[in-house]
Amino acid sequence: MLEITFDIPTIKQLYSELNRCFGFTYEDIFYGLGQVYPRKRSQLTAEEKELAKQCRSEDGWGIDDIKFALLTQDNIYIKVTDGFPNYLNSIEELCNNYNMGELENGEIVSFILLFMAAIFNRDLNNLLDGTEYASVQDDFNKYTYKVRPDMLKLYIGLCQKKRQINDKLKISIQGNSPTELENYECWFEEMLKSYLNQYLGVDNKEEAQAELDTLYSDKQGRKTDNIYLNYIFTSIYLFVQENIIHSEPNKVTIEQCKFLHSYFVSLNLIKPEDKNNNLNNLQSTIKSLISSSINPLSRYKLSKQYKASPYNKDYKPY
Repeated sequence: MLEITFDIPTIKQLYSELNRCFGFTYEDIFYGLGQVYPRKRSQLTAEEKELAKQCRSEDGWGIDDIKFALLTQDNIYIKVTDGFPNYLNSIEELCNNYNMGELENGEIVSFILLFMAAIFNRDLNNLLDGTEYASVQDDFNKYTYKVRPDMLKLYIGLCQKKRQINDKLKISIQGNSPTELENYECWFEEMLKSYLNQYLGVDNKEEAQAELDTLYSDKQGRKTDNIYLNYIFTSIYLFVQENIIHSEPNKVTIEQCKFLHSYFVSLNLIKPEDKNNNLNNLQSTIKSLISSSINPLSRYKLSKQYKASPYNKDYKPY
């Protein structure tokens, strides 16, 4: 397994742009930042020792590794697949072909394209922190796209005005015959409410309904199981449209698609047999993604705002 190096000061300098264009946060490189202090601890310079004193953890017993890393001039290492150096060479060649160096912000644009390529490669191949990351990411995706919508629906249902005086209810599990509960003093609903108040993180029915309508409506445009790939396609298109090959808002040109195609092929995100290997099909795909009532980039940003449970110890946020 290979690692690609990026310098922390440049990432800090471009943080607002990375966040705006890709929803990037320091959480995305949390592991890499957390390795800086342990790696340097035995050979800190005098200046770094002073920095460490400013970075005490909240309990006062140790060093806040992330805070320390962000104050240094050091590098982070992002794990990538063995073939990634070839991907980088292709992207660098692509940038040269489009005379990126002649753009006012050409170096910044090139850095961002290369940096996000590493992030995409790492995430798509579950390479963050050994095998554990794959499990954590899988749990997060299941929660975000499968479990949380059900929790929101249940919360909304529990907030509805009660129509009957008695507390009896019937539940059916796995298609079996309904089981009738006496439900004394609504213990069942109260149990569910307590659970959802603890793990869901919404304050009222209106907030839950707004999230359900915004992120989980059936009318969201293009369907695919690979939500992360939709995010990549959308964010890179919007970045290219704004910084490299300009066009009117929501207009996708063939020239833009030529750049996108080369970038995605370089990262092995489009293969020869794929439908999107055809420029017209890729153009249609991008148009569909950005015309959604909430595009995949906005959806990705919002999904990162969800509150994982602080009560569960095995990384599952429910």
